[in-house]
Amino acid sequence: MYDGEDAPARHHAATVFLGLFAALGTGLLMLFTIGEGGALLVAAAILAGAIAVSVAAGPTVERVAVVVLGIVLVASIAVIGFGVARILAVISAGTSGPAIPPDPVVLGVAEAKIEASTSQSAFQLELTEAELTAVLQRALASSPSPFRAVTIDITNDVGDPGRIRFDGDFKEGDLGVGGTVGAKVTDGRLSLEVIELDVGMFTVPGVARRAVEDMIRSLTDFEAAIATDGADVQQIVIGNDRLVVTGVHRSDHPVDAAVVLSRLGDLPFPEPPVIVEEVGRGRVSATHFDANPHYLALGDSLAAGVGVADLADGYVSRLHAALERAASTTYGLENLAVSGETSGTLLTGGQLDAAIAFGADNEVALITLDIGGNDLLGHLGSDDCAPGLNNPGCEMRLEGALDAYAANVTAAFDRLVEAYPEATVVVLTAYNPFSFGFADQVDGFEAVANEQVARLNRVAEVAALAHGFLVADGATPMLNTVTITTHMADAEPDIHPTELGHEVLAQAILEALDAG
Repeated sequence: MYDGEDAPARHHAATVFLGLFAALGTGLLMLFTIGEGGALLVAAAILAGAIAVSVAAGPTVERVAVVVLGIVLVASIAVIGFGVARILAVISAGTSGPAIPPDPVVLGVAEAKIEASTSQSAFQLELTEAELTAVLQRALASSPSPFRAVTIDITNDVGDPGRIRFDGDFKEGDLGVGGTVGAKVTDGRLSLEVIELDVGMFTVPGVARRAVEDMIRSLTDFEAAIATDGADVQQIVIGNDRLVVTGVHRSDHPVDAAVVLSRLGDLPFPEPPVIVEEVGRGRVSATHFDANPHYLALGDSLAAGVGVADLADGYVSRLHAALERAASTTYGLENLAVSGETSGTLLTGGQLDAAIAFGADNEVALITLDIGGNDLLGHLGSDDCAPGLNNPGCEMRLEGALDAYAANVTAAFDRLVEAYPEATVVVLTAYNPFSFGFADQVDGFEAVANEQVARLNRVAEVAALAHGFLVADGATPMLNTVTITTHMADAEPDIHPTELGHEVLAQAILEALDAG
Protein backbone atom coordinates (compact mmCIF):
# COMPACT_ATOMS: atom_id res chain seq x y z
CA MET A 1 0.00 0.00 0.00
CA TYR A 2 2.76 2.41 0.99
CA ASP A 3 4.91 1.59 -2.07
CA GLY A 4 1.99 2.04 -4.41
CA GLU A 5 1.10 5.43 -3.04
CA ASP A 6 4.74 6.58 -3.05
CA ALA A 7 5.54 5.41 -6.59
CA PRO A 8 4.15 8.49 -8.39
CA ALA A 9 6.15 10.76 -6.12
CA ARG A 10 9.32 8.81 -6.90
CA HIS A 11 8.55 9.00 -10.63
CA HIS A 12 8.00 12.75 -10.38
CA ALA A 13 11.31 13.17 -8.52
CA ALA A 14 13.14 11.02 -11.10
CA THR A 15 11.74 13.11 -13.94
CA VAL A 16 12.85 16.36 -12.30
CA PHE A 17 16.24 14.89 -11.36
CA LEU A 18 16.88 13.60 -14.88
CA GLY A 19 15.59 16.87 -16.31
CA LEU A 20 18.10 18.77 -14.21
CA PHE A 21 21.03 16.72 -15.51
CA ALA A 22 19.74 16.87 -19.09
CA ALA A 23 19.45 20.65 -18.75
CA LEU A 24 23.03 20.85 -17.43
CA GLY A 25 24.43 18.62 -20.17
CA THR A 26 22.55 20.34 -22.98
CA GLY A 27 23.29 23.75 -21.53
CA LEU A 28 26.99 22.92 -21.43
CA LEU A 29 26.89 21.80 -25.05
CA MET A 30 25.07 24.98 -26.06
CA LEU A 31 27.58 27.03 -24.05
CA PHE A 32 30.38 25.57 -26.15
CA THR A 33 28.58 25.99 -29.47
CA ILE A 34 26.21 28.96 -29.48
CA GLY A 35 27.23 30.95 -26.42
CA GLU A 36 26.13 31.77 -22.90
CA GLY A 37 22.75 33.36 -23.68
CA GLY A 38 21.53 30.42 -25.78
CA ALA A 39 22.85 27.95 -23.22
CA LEU A 40 20.87 29.50 -20.40
CA LEU A 41 17.72 29.62 -22.52
CA VAL A 42 17.92 25.98 -23.63
CA ALA A 43 18.82 24.70 -20.16
CA ALA A 44 15.96 26.64 -18.57
CA ALA A 45 13.50 25.34 -21.16
CA ILE A 46 14.47 21.69 -20.59
CA LEU A 47 14.31 22.00 -16.82
CA ALA A 48 10.96 23.84 -16.96
CA GLY A 49 9.57 21.16 -19.28
CA ALA A 50 10.67 18.37 -16.96
CA ILE A 51 9.04 20.08 -13.98
CA ALA A 52 5.82 20.67 -15.94
CA VAL A 53 5.64 17.01 -17.00
CA SER A 54 6.23 15.80 -13.44
CA VAL A 55 3.45 18.04 -12.14
CA ALA A 56 0.73 17.86 -14.79
CA ALA A 57 1.33 14.93 -17.15
CA GLY A 58 0.07 11.39 -16.75
CA PRO A 59 2.26 8.31 -16.19
CA THR A 60 2.58 7.44 -19.90
CA VAL A 61 3.73 10.94 -20.89
CA GLU A 62 6.08 11.04 -17.94
CA ARG A 63 7.71 7.76 -18.97
CA VAL A 64 8.20 9.05 -22.50
CA ALA A 65 9.69 12.26 -21.10
CA VAL A 66 12.15 10.28 -18.98
CA VAL A 67 13.34 8.35 -22.04
CA VAL A 68 13.70 11.54 -24.08
CA LEU A 69 15.57 13.31 -21.28
CA GLY A 70 17.89 10.33 -20.92
CA ILE A 71 18.66 10.37 -24.66
CA VAL A 72 19.29 14.12 -24.55
CA LEU A 73 21.67 13.73 -21.60
CA VAL A 74 23.63 10.87 -23.17
CA ALA A 75 23.81 12.62 -26.55
CA SER A 76 25.04 15.88 -24.98
CA ILE A 77 27.76 14.10 -23.04
CA ALA A 78 28.80 12.14 -26.14
CA VAL A 79 29.03 15.22 -28.36
CA ILE A 80 30.99 17.16 -25.73
CA GLY A 81 33.34 14.23 -25.18
CA PHE A 82 33.90 13.80 -28.92
CA GLY A 83 34.66 17.49 -29.41
CA VAL A 84 37.01 17.69 -26.42
CA ALA A 85 38.82 14.56 -27.56
CA ARG A 86 39.44 16.10 -31.00
CA ILE A 87 40.80 19.29 -29.48
CA LEU A 88 43.09 17.41 -27.10
CA ALA A 89 44.29 15.22 -29.97
CA VAL A 90 45.42 18.08 -32.21
CA ILE A 91 47.00 20.02 -29.34
CA SER A 92 48.84 17.00 -27.91
CA ALA A 93 50.08 16.06 -31.37
CA GLY A 94 52.86 18.58 -30.78
CA THR A 95 54.57 21.11 -32.98
CA SER A 96 56.27 18.85 -35.47
CA GLY A 97 55.56 19.29 -39.12
CA PRO A 98 55.92 22.20 -41.51
CA ALA A 99 53.84 25.34 -41.62
CA ILE A 100 52.56 26.67 -44.92
CA PRO A 101 55.17 29.08 -46.32
CA PRO A 102 54.02 32.70 -46.78
CA ASP A 103 53.62 34.35 -50.17
CA PRO A 104 57.21 35.49 -50.90
CA VAL A 105 56.21 38.64 -52.80
CA VAL A 106 53.78 39.86 -50.15
CA LEU A 107 56.22 38.93 -47.40
CA GLY A 108 58.99 40.87 -49.12
CA VAL A 109 56.88 44.03 -49.18
CA ALA A 110 55.96 43.59 -45.52
CA GLU A 111 59.55 42.94 -44.46
CA ALA A 112 60.72 46.08 -46.24
CA LYS A 113 58.13 48.13 -44.34
CA ILE A 114 59.10 46.53 -41.03
CA GLU A 115 62.82 47.04 -41.63
CA ALA A 116 62.21 50.71 -42.45
CA SER A 117 60.20 51.17 -39.26
CA THR A 118 62.87 49.57 -37.06
CA SER A 119 65.53 51.93 -38.45
CA GLN A 120 63.53 55.03 -37.52
CA SER A 121 63.45 56.49 -34.03
CA ALA A 122 59.77 57.36 -34.62
CA PHE A 123 57.83 55.04 -36.89
CA GLN A 124 54.45 54.55 -38.45
CA LEU A 125 54.04 51.03 -39.81
CA GLU A 126 51.11 50.21 -42.07
CA LEU A 127 50.40 46.62 -43.05
CA THR A 128 47.56 45.26 -45.16
CA GLU A 129 45.67 42.10 -44.24
CA ALA A 130 47.72 40.10 -46.73
CA GLU A 131 51.02 41.53 -45.43
CA LEU A 132 50.09 40.87 -41.81
CA THR A 133 49.06 37.32 -42.73
CA ALA A 134 52.42 36.83 -44.44
CA VAL A 135 54.51 37.98 -41.47
CA LEU A 136 52.47 35.87 -39.05
CA GLN A 137 52.84 32.87 -41.36
CA ARG A 138 56.59 33.51 -41.43
CA ALA A 139 56.60 33.46 -37.62
CA LEU A 140 54.73 30.14 -37.59
CA ALA A 141 57.21 28.65 -40.03
CA SER A 142 60.23 29.68 -37.95
CA SER A 143 59.07 28.71 -34.46
CA PRO A 144 57.60 25.63 -32.77
CA SER A 145 53.84 25.89 -32.99
CA PRO A 146 50.90 23.47 -33.32
CA PHE A 147 49.49 25.68 -36.08
CA ARG A 148 50.00 25.15 -39.78
CA ALA A 149 48.44 28.32 -41.16
CA VAL A 150 46.74 31.56 -40.18
CA THR A 151 44.73 34.07 -42.19
CA ILE A 152 43.92 37.59 -41.03
CA ASP A 153 40.76 39.53 -41.85
CA ILE A 154 40.26 43.10 -40.59
CA THR A 155 36.53 43.48 -40.28
CA ASN A 156 35.85 47.11 -39.33
CA ASP A 157 36.15 50.62 -40.74
CA VAL A 158 38.59 53.15 -39.32
CA GLY A 159 36.99 54.85 -36.34
CA ASP A 160 35.05 51.79 -35.21
CA PRO A 161 36.43 49.52 -32.47
CA GLY A 162 39.37 47.68 -34.02
CA ARG A 163 38.65 44.03 -34.72
CA ILE A 164 40.89 41.41 -36.30
CA ARG A 165 39.38 38.14 -37.41
CA PHE A 166 41.79 35.19 -37.60
CA ASP A 167 41.35 31.69 -38.93
CA GLY A 168 43.95 28.97 -38.50
CA ASP A 169 44.59 25.29 -39.01
CA PHE A 170 46.44 22.83 -36.81
CA LYS A 171 49.31 20.79 -38.19
CA GLU A 172 47.59 17.58 -37.17
CA GLY A 173 44.00 16.63 -37.91
CA ASP A 174 41.38 18.64 -39.72
CA LEU A 175 40.35 20.84 -36.82
CA GLY A 176 40.25 24.60 -37.36
CA VAL A 177 40.61 27.50 -34.96
CA GLY A 178 39.20 30.97 -35.43
CA GLY A 179 38.03 34.00 -33.60
CA THR A 180 38.19 37.72 -33.19
CA VAL A 181 40.69 39.77 -31.23
CA GLY A 182 40.80 43.42 -30.36
CA ALA A 183 44.13 45.22 -30.09
CA LYS A 184 44.95 48.22 -27.94
CA VAL A 185 47.99 49.97 -26.51
CA THR A 186 48.73 49.47 -22.81
CA ASP A 187 51.83 51.03 -21.22
CA GLY A 188 53.53 51.35 -24.59
CA ARG A 189 52.88 47.78 -25.67
CA LEU A 190 50.35 46.08 -27.89
CA SER A 191 47.75 44.25 -25.85
CA LEU A 192 45.39 41.68 -27.37
CA GLU A 193 41.94 40.86 -26.08
CA VAL A 194 40.29 37.66 -27.25
CA ILE A 195 36.70 38.63 -28.02
CA GLU A 196 35.49 35.44 -29.66
CA LEU A 197 37.15 32.05 -29.95
CA ASP A 198 36.13 28.97 -31.92
CA VAL A 199 38.01 25.69 -31.75
CA GLY A 200 36.52 23.10 -34.03
CA MET A 201 32.77 22.96 -33.38
CA PHE A 202 33.11 24.72 -30.04
CA THR A 203 32.83 28.42 -29.26
CA VAL A 204 34.92 28.72 -26.13
CA PRO A 205 33.06 30.79 -23.51
CA GLY A 206 34.60 33.40 -21.26
CA VAL A 207 34.71 31.02 -18.30
CA ALA A 208 37.00 28.62 -20.18
CA ARG A 209 38.83 31.00 -22.47
CA ARG A 210 41.91 31.54 -20.33
CA ALA A 211 43.00 27.97 -20.87
CA VAL A 212 43.57 28.58 -24.57
CA GLU A 213 44.24 32.35 -24.75
CA ASP A 214 48.02 31.92 -24.55
CA MET A 215 47.85 29.53 -27.49
CA ILE A 216 45.84 32.05 -29.50
CA ARG A 217 48.20 34.90 -28.61
CA SER A 218 51.08 32.84 -29.97
CA LEU A 219 49.07 32.41 -33.17
CA THR A 220 48.46 36.16 -33.48
CA ASP A 221 51.62 37.59 -31.89
CA PHE A 222 51.55 40.88 -33.78
CA GLU A 223 54.08 42.61 -31.55
CA ALA A 224 56.81 40.05 -32.21
CA ALA A 225 55.85 39.56 -35.85
CA ILE A 226 56.04 43.24 -36.78
CA ALA A 227 59.19 43.85 -34.72
CA THR A 228 57.69 46.32 -32.25
CA ASP A 229 58.66 44.22 -29.25
CA GLY A 230 60.66 46.57 -27.01
CA ALA A 231 59.46 49.72 -28.78
CA ASP A 232 57.17 52.29 -27.23
CA VAL A 233 53.96 51.71 -29.16
CA GLN A 234 51.84 54.85 -29.03
CA GLN A 235 48.85 54.07 -31.21
CA ILE A 236 47.26 51.25 -33.17
CA VAL A 237 44.58 51.91 -35.76
CA ILE A 238 42.71 48.95 -37.23
CA GLY A 239 40.30 49.33 -40.12
CA ASN A 240 39.76 49.42 -43.87
CA ASP A 241 41.76 46.20 -44.30
CA ARG A 242 44.84 47.72 -42.67
CA LEU A 243 46.69 47.79 -39.38
CA VAL A 244 48.69 50.96 -38.61
CA VAL A 245 51.06 51.06 -35.64
CA THR A 246 52.67 54.32 -34.51
CA GLY A 247 55.49 54.45 -31.98
CA VAL A 248 59.06 55.30 -31.10
CA HIS A 249 62.20 53.36 -30.41
CA ARG A 250 64.47 54.25 -27.52
CA SER A 251 67.20 56.33 -29.17
CA ASP A 252 69.96 58.71 -28.09
CA HIS A 253 69.18 60.78 -31.18
CA PRO A 254 65.40 60.79 -31.70
CA VAL A 255 65.59 63.18 -34.64
CA ASP A 256 68.13 63.91 -37.35
CA ALA A 257 68.76 67.56 -36.60
CA ALA A 258 70.52 68.07 -39.92
CA VAL A 259 67.35 67.12 -41.79
CA VAL A 260 65.40 69.78 -39.91
CA LEU A 261 68.11 72.38 -40.47
CA SER A 262 68.08 71.66 -44.19
CA ARG A 263 64.60 73.17 -44.29
CA LEU A 264 66.04 76.51 -43.21
CA GLY A 265 68.09 76.91 -46.36
CA ASP A 266 70.58 79.78 -46.14
CA LEU A 267 68.71 81.78 -43.52
CA PRO A 268 71.11 83.19 -40.90
CA PHE A 269 70.41 82.30 -37.29
CA PRO A 270 68.76 85.16 -35.36
CA GLU A 271 70.69 86.66 -32.47
CA PRO A 272 69.64 84.83 -29.26
CA PRO A 273 68.90 86.70 -26.02
CA VAL A 274 71.53 87.01 -23.29
CA ILE A 275 71.31 84.36 -20.56
CA VAL A 276 72.89 84.95 -17.17
CA GLU A 277 74.32 81.97 -15.31
CA GLU A 278 73.10 81.88 -11.74
CA VAL A 279 73.34 78.26 -10.63
CA GLY A 280 76.78 77.24 -11.89
CA ARG A 281 78.24 73.80 -12.37
CA GLY A 282 77.76 71.02 -9.89
CA ARG A 283 80.32 69.25 -7.76
CA VAL A 284 79.34 65.62 -8.49
CA SER A 285 80.55 64.12 -11.77
CA ALA A 286 78.72 60.84 -11.27
CA THR A 287 75.21 59.41 -11.17
CA HIS A 288 75.48 58.44 -7.49
CA PHE A 289 76.55 60.23 -4.34
CA ASP A 290 75.77 58.69 -0.99
CA ALA A 291 74.21 60.86 1.72
CA ASN A 292 70.81 61.44 3.26
CA PRO A 293 68.37 62.75 2.25
CA HIS A 294 68.61 62.03 -1.47
CA TYR A 295 67.78 63.93 -4.61
CA LEU A 296 66.45 61.35 -7.11
CA ALA A 297 66.67 62.30 -10.79
CA LEU A 298 64.58 60.50 -13.39
CA GLY A 299 64.09 61.07 -17.08
CA ASP A 300 65.73 60.85 -20.48
CA SER A 301 68.95 62.13 -22.03
CA LEU A 302 68.54 65.58 -20.47
CA ALA A 303 68.73 64.25 -16.93
CA ALA A 304 71.35 61.73 -18.07
CA GLY A 305 73.61 64.68 -18.93
CA VAL A 306 73.85 64.22 -22.69
CA GLY A 307 75.29 67.34 -24.31
CA VAL A 308 78.04 68.02 -21.78
CA ALA A 309 81.40 66.33 -21.35
CA ASP A 310 81.22 66.24 -17.54
CA LEU A 311 78.12 65.30 -15.56
CA ALA A 312 78.95 68.15 -13.19
CA ASP A 313 77.80 70.47 -15.98
CA GLY A 314 74.46 68.68 -16.39
CA TYR A 315 71.34 70.19 -14.90
CA VAL A 316 71.02 67.38 -12.34
CA SER A 317 74.41 67.99 -10.76
CA ARG A 318 73.92 71.76 -10.97
CA LEU A 319 70.61 71.46 -9.14
CA HIS A 320 72.11 69.07 -6.58
CA ALA A 321 74.81 71.61 -5.68
CA ALA A 322 72.26 74.44 -5.49
CA LEU A 323 70.12 72.38 -3.09
CA GLU A 324 73.10 71.82 -0.83
CA ARG A 325 73.97 75.52 -0.82
CA ALA A 326 70.41 76.55 -0.05
CA ALA A 327 70.00 74.07 2.81
CA SER A 328 73.60 74.26 4.07
CA THR A 329 73.66 70.50 4.21
CA THR A 330 74.82 67.54 2.14
CA TYR A 331 72.38 65.79 -0.19
CA GLY A 332 72.73 62.35 -1.67
CA LEU A 333 72.25 61.99 -5.42
CA GLU A 334 70.78 59.11 -7.38
CA ASN A 335 70.45 59.72 -11.11
CA LEU A 336 68.60 56.85 -12.78
CA ALA A 337 67.84 58.68 -16.05
CA VAL A 338 68.18 56.69 -19.28
CA SER A 339 69.14 58.35 -22.53
CA GLY A 340 66.46 57.79 -25.16
CA GLU A 341 63.76 57.08 -22.59
CA THR A 342 60.14 57.69 -23.58
CA SER A 343 57.05 57.80 -21.41
CA GLY A 344 56.29 54.24 -22.49
CA THR A 345 59.74 52.82 -21.81
CA LEU A 346 59.77 54.69 -18.49
CA LEU A 347 56.94 52.36 -17.46
CA THR A 348 58.32 49.16 -18.93
CA GLY A 349 62.07 49.61 -19.36
CA GLY A 350 63.08 49.36 -15.72
CA GLN A 351 63.84 52.97 -14.73
CA LEU A 352 60.62 53.52 -12.80
CA ASP A 353 60.92 50.13 -11.14
CA ALA A 354 64.46 51.00 -10.05
CA ALA A 355 63.28 54.36 -8.70
CA ILE A 356 60.58 52.73 -6.60
CA ALA A 357 62.98 50.08 -5.32
CA PHE A 358 65.48 52.82 -4.36
CA GLY A 359 62.88 54.48 -2.14
CA ALA A 360 62.39 51.29 -0.15
CA ASP A 361 65.88 51.63 1.40
CA ASN A 362 66.68 55.33 1.12
CA GLU A 363 65.29 58.66 2.23
CA VAL A 364 64.29 60.75 -0.77
CA ALA A 365 63.43 64.43 -0.33
CA LEU A 366 63.25 65.57 -3.97
CA ILE A 367 62.46 63.89 -7.28
CA THR A 368 62.79 65.54 -10.68
CA LEU A 369 61.48 64.02 -13.88
CA ASP A 370 61.86 65.11 -17.49
CA ILE A 371 60.08 62.89 -19.99
CA GLY A 372 58.27 63.38 -23.28
CA GLY A 373 60.68 64.91 -25.74
CA ASN A 374 61.46 61.53 -27.27
CA ASP A 375 57.75 60.75 -27.55
CA LEU A 376 57.30 63.67 -29.93
CA LEU A 377 60.51 64.92 -31.53
CA GLY A 378 61.14 61.92 -33.77
CA HIS A 379 57.73 62.40 -35.36
CA LEU A 380 58.43 66.10 -35.98
CA GLY A 381 61.48 65.11 -38.00
CA SER A 382 59.77 62.28 -39.89
CA ASP A 383 59.06 62.09 -43.62
CA ASP A 384 55.34 62.43 -42.90
CA CYS A 385 55.97 65.77 -41.21
CA ALA A 386 58.49 67.06 -43.78
CA PRO A 387 55.77 68.57 -46.03
CA GLY A 388 54.37 70.35 -42.97
CA LEU A 389 53.09 69.51 -39.51
CA ASN A 390 49.53 69.89 -40.78
CA ASN A 391 49.99 67.02 -43.23
CA PRO A 392 47.39 64.29 -42.42
CA GLY A 393 50.05 61.62 -41.94
CA CYS A 394 51.94 63.90 -39.57
CA GLU A 395 48.81 64.83 -37.64
CA MET A 396 47.98 61.16 -37.16
CA ARG A 397 51.44 60.56 -35.73
CA LEU A 398 51.28 63.53 -33.38
CA GLU A 399 47.79 62.77 -32.09
CA GLY A 400 48.77 59.18 -31.36
CA ALA A 401 51.92 60.32 -29.56
CA LEU A 402 50.03 62.82 -27.39
CA ASP A 403 47.26 60.39 -26.47
CA ALA A 404 49.78 57.73 -25.46
CA TYR A 405 51.83 60.28 -23.53
CA ALA A 406 48.79 61.33 -21.49
CA ALA A 407 48.06 57.73 -20.49
CA ASN A 408 51.69 56.91 -19.75
CA VAL A 409 52.54 59.91 -17.57
CA THR A 410 49.36 59.43 -15.57
CA ALA A 411 50.32 55.81 -14.89
CA ALA A 412 53.90 56.82 -13.99
CA PHE A 413 52.74 59.64 -11.69
CA ASP A 414 50.33 57.28 -9.94
CA ARG A 415 53.21 54.97 -9.09
CA LEU A 416 55.43 57.81 -7.89
CA VAL A 417 52.72 59.14 -5.58
CA GLU A 418 52.23 55.69 -4.11
CA ALA A 419 55.96 55.10 -3.61
CA TYR A 420 56.90 58.62 -2.46
CA PRO A 421 53.92 60.25 -0.74
CA GLU A 422 56.13 62.67 1.22
CA ALA A 423 58.72 63.63 -1.41
CA THR A 424 58.62 66.84 -3.44
CA VAL A 425 58.26 65.95 -7.11
CA VAL A 426 59.08 68.42 -9.90
CA VAL A 427 58.16 67.69 -13.51
CA LEU A 428 60.36 69.54 -16.01
CA THR A 429 58.53 70.33 -19.25
CA ALA A 430 60.13 69.79 -22.65
CA TYR A 431 61.67 72.44 -24.88
CA ASN A 432 61.51 72.78 -28.64
CA PRO A 433 65.03 72.21 -30.03
CA PHE A 434 63.92 73.86 -33.31
CA SER A 435 63.14 77.21 -31.67
CA PHE A 436 65.69 79.40 -33.45
CA GLY A 437 63.63 82.58 -33.51
CA PHE A 438 62.43 82.38 -37.12
CA ALA A 439 58.80 82.79 -36.00
CA ASP A 440 56.55 82.00 -39.00
CA GLN A 441 59.33 81.69 -41.57
CA VAL A 442 60.23 78.40 -43.27
CA ASP A 443 56.62 77.34 -43.90
CA GLY A 444 55.75 78.08 -40.29
CA PHE A 445 57.56 74.93 -39.13
CA GLU A 446 59.03 76.50 -36.02
CA ALA A 447 55.77 78.08 -34.88
CA VAL A 448 53.82 74.84 -35.34
CA ALA A 449 56.60 72.87 -33.62
CA ASN A 450 56.36 75.28 -30.68
CA GLU A 451 52.63 74.65 -30.61
CA GLN A 452 53.01 70.85 -30.61
CA VAL A 453 55.60 70.94 -27.82
CA ALA A 454 53.27 73.22 -25.87
CA ARG A 455 50.47 70.66 -26.28
CA LEU A 456 52.75 67.96 -24.90
CA ASN A 457 53.67 70.19 -21.97
CA ARG A 458 50.05 70.99 -21.20
CA VAL A 459 49.37 67.27 -20.89
CA ALA A 460 52.31 66.91 -18.48
CA GLU A 461 51.29 69.97 -16.48
CA VAL A 462 47.68 68.88 -16.02
CA ALA A 463 48.72 65.40 -14.91
CA ALA A 464 51.47 66.74 -12.62
CA LEU A 465 49.24 69.25 -10.85
CA ALA A 466 46.52 66.62 -10.43
CA HIS A 467 49.05 64.50 -8.53
CA GLY A 468 50.27 67.38 -6.37
CA PHE A 469 53.58 67.78 -8.22
CA LEU A 470 55.37 71.01 -9.06
CA VAL A 471 55.92 71.98 -12.69
CA ALA A 472 59.13 73.56 -13.93
CA ASP A 473 58.89 75.46 -17.21
CA GLY A 474 61.72 74.12 -19.32
CA ALA A 475 60.19 75.41 -22.56
CA THR A 476 59.80 79.19 -22.25
CA PRO A 477 63.40 80.11 -21.33
CA MET A 478 64.66 78.02 -24.26
CA LEU A 479 62.48 79.75 -26.87
CA ASN A 480 64.56 81.40 -29.62
CA THR A 481 67.79 80.40 -27.85
CA VAL A 482 68.68 76.99 -29.23
CA THR A 483 71.71 78.26 -31.15
CA ILE A 484 73.43 78.76 -27.78
CA THR A 485 71.48 76.52 -25.39
CA THR A 486 71.67 73.40 -27.61
CA HIS A 487 74.14 71.98 -30.10
CA MET A 488 71.89 72.77 -33.07
CA ALA A 489 74.40 75.31 -34.41
CA ASP A 490 77.34 72.88 -34.23
CA ALA A 491 79.00 71.43 -37.30
CA GLU A 492 77.16 68.21 -36.43
CA PRO A 493 73.87 69.61 -35.12
CA ASP A 494 72.34 67.96 -32.09
CA ILE A 495 69.19 68.75 -30.12
CA HIS A 496 70.77 68.21 -26.69
CA PRO A 497 71.64 71.09 -24.35
CA THR A 498 75.00 72.77 -24.06
CA GLU A 499 76.37 73.66 -20.64
CA LEU A 500 74.34 76.86 -20.89
CA GLY A 501 71.23 74.88 -21.78
CA HIS A 502 71.65 72.67 -18.72
CA GLU A 503 72.07 75.84 -16.67
CA VAL A 504 68.74 77.14 -17.99
CA LEU A 505 66.99 73.89 -17.07
CA ALA A 506 68.46 73.92 -13.56
CA GLN A 507 67.27 77.51 -13.15
CA ALA A 508 63.76 76.49 -14.22
CA ILE A 509 63.58 73.77 -11.56
CA LEU A 510 64.89 76.08 -8.84
CA GLU A 511 62.25 78.66 -9.77
CA ALA A 512 59.53 76.01 -9.46
CA LEU A 513 60.86 74.98 -6.03
CA ASP A 514 60.96 78.60 -4.86
CA ALA A 515 57.42 79.23 -6.11
CA GLY A 516 56.07 75.98 -4.66
